[in-house]
Amino acid sequence: MIIVKSRLLKGNIASFHFRSLLLQRSAASKFSFKMSIKTQDTIRQLARLSPNRLAFYQQFLPFVTNQTGAVSAIAWSCSSLPFRPICQIQSPNHEGLRIGVSEADHVELLNRAIQQTEALVVEPKVKNDKTKSQQTTIENPFIILSSVRTHDSIELIELFFPQDASLDVYETHAKTLKSFCLAAEGCELPSILVPDKVQNANRQTPNSHPSIAQSKTTVKRIGPSQLDEYVHQIHRSLDHSDTARQIANEARRVLDCDRVSIVEVKGSRCKIKAISGQPSVNNRSNTVQLLRQLSERVLPTKKAFWYPAEKQLPFEIETPLQEYLSNAVTRSLIVFPIFDQPPMLEERPDAIDKKQKLIGGLIIENCSEEWTQDSVSNAIDIVTRHASDAYRNAHNHRQLLFYPIWKWVGKSKLVVAARNLSKTVAASLALLAAGLLLAFFPTELKVSCDGVLIPAHRQNVFAPIDGTVNETKVDHGSVVERGETLMRMVNIDLESQHAELAGKIKELERSIETTETLLLSRTLADKQNGEQNLNAQKEELASYQRQRELVQKKLDKLNITSPLNGQVVTWNLADNFKVRPVSRGDLLLEVVDVEGDWQLELDLPDQKIGHLLEAHANAKEPLSVEFILAAAPDRKLSGSLIEIGRTTVVAPEQGQTVRLKVSINEDDLDIRQAKSGVTANVICGRTSLGNSMFMGVREF
Repeated sequence: MIIVKSRLLKGNIASFHFRSLLLQRSAASKFSFKMSIKTQDTIRQLARLSPNRLAFYQQFLPFVTNQTGAVSAIAWSCSSLPFRPICQIQSPNHEGLRIGVSEADHVELLNRAIQQTEALVVEPKVKNDKTKSQQTTIENPFIILSSVRTHDSIELIELFFPQDASLDVYETHAKTLKSFCLAAEGCELPSILVPDKVQNANRQTPNSHPSIAQSKTTVKRIGPSQLDEYVHQIHRSLDHSDTARQIANEARRVLDCDRVSIVEVKGSRCKIKAISGQPSVNNRSNTVQLLRQLSERVLPTKKAFWYPAEKQLPFEIETPLQEYLSNAVTRSLIVFPIFDQPPMLEERPDAIDKKQKLIGGLIIENCSEEWTQDSVSNAIDIVTRHASDAYRNAHNHRQLLFYPIWKWVGKSKLVVAARNLSKTVAASLALLAAGLLLAFFPTELKVSCDGVLIPAHRQNVFAPIDGTVNETKVDHGSVVERGETLMRMVNIDLESQHAELAGKIKELERSIETTETLLLSRTLADKQNGEQNLNAQKEELASYQRQRELVQKKLDKLNITSPLNGQVVTWNLADNFKVRPVSRGDLLLEVVDVEGDWQLELDLPDQKIGHLLEAHANAKEPLSVEFILAAAPDRKLSGSLIEIGRTTVVAPEQGQTVRLKVSINEDDLDIRQAKSGVTANVICGRTSLGNSMFMGVREF
């Protein structure tokens, strides 16, 4: 490898330094820079799968930038003048990157690059800024150029790098780029260069240096044969998806543009239905999402949209348009709305917004040149008019009532074809047999519900008055007898009130004794007054005694006793009520008779009660119930329905339910765990197998 450092283009760009990397044009295996076999296979696969040169560079440039770290890349077609860009990619983080040279100087730089076979490295131009302590500022980035020469064309790859590494790093990037270009030359690149259709031409050095922005736009014309084939293809099918794909592909071929997209409109939402050259649309793609957002702003205007536009665009359209153009290489973009009815007469243009409904749109994009409305309007009007008719017919056909069913019925002739007749007959007989089985085979109608297993005799013990639990004499699992003390409570207010009444009673009793003694020694007149006083004291004494009796009854209730013979089933009783104040009506504990009868309490959902009530009204005996205990799921037990609730209750998980009581055979019950979970089926007579299996569907 030979590195040459020289000053090139001494005219307008004499301040630039170039480093030419001379690489021998030989087989890739002879280069000092070796490529991996995987990289060569990747480039070869890109060339094989690309339908044209534009599609190849749209995948080749991102691959090169990922390998070299470039922030921007351009592929130029240099076989004819003026040089035209084929494809360009730009990193979103470096959208404001400036080349730093004039247009004419840049064309001369491209000419210099294609005149030599080696890669060309252009160092950035720097200058001293005296206002910033003699610091240097970068006016342009590093540029690396390398050519791709095939038997029919010459292309140039131009990479842009920020000034953030040493020169040796960029020389390595130049070697990498040159090796990629030689690998591309060794592949069979597509001969068609879309969209410009560059013809084979001998490479020549121009005497003048035209501007790269110059792009002559020719008037688009559609021949009779092209139009006939286009109309034939887009009207071949009434399927909505097929028609959209045909319109996109055929319109792109006729207009000789880069991309045509079909948009489906549903209300205020748009969906990209088809894109030319793609068998399907990836709706998660960033480009597709931006194009959809742009169409949602443009299509509701119900007018054709042209970009570049002569007038200032509204903010609502300008913002999504710039976001889309920053991710695409589009230079011309046209959006046409499609309505559910043909366009109205010109005499009544005001009827469009009132009677025509927007159903879709046609988006045409060109990347090579900026189309003017005068040069392409005639061709685009022809294409969009026929495309709108085809799309409208397919859309209206799909709007037919029960269209999917009619479409399936139309294809049902395949079922009765000769080769499928035996299978059809067998399937029909199987369906008929299954239908007869479901309709006439009898089975039991079972209504399922959940519940708990509980003793028939149980009693909750509540606090009779306010107080504090002072002593707990039992705990969980304790066996108690009727009247046995379970816990003791204290109430200081009642005890003080009882003591106060006792003192008043003793005081009145002494006063009554004194009054009776004095009456014996008094005269007749004094006796009458003394007797009245004595009677008043006796009445007051009787009142205090009655108050003491009531307070004593309350004090007696502080001694909590068992209401029946049984077992305490409240968990952790001693710790829960240890020196704890309780209020009147608070639940203290529960006592159940585990040796007595047991029963089920079931919660039947409200929507199933109709089947149960109907069966209960027609039954001569109690309805049978099958249930399984959660503690013993391997055994199926039975019982009889004895009571149906007259009102619904709200269960925490099931909503509105009806409470059922079921008596069971205690001899079959091995596990007697109070409130054990139960899954039960209430047998509500007999019905057909189909009604039993699809009862939930019928209820819905």
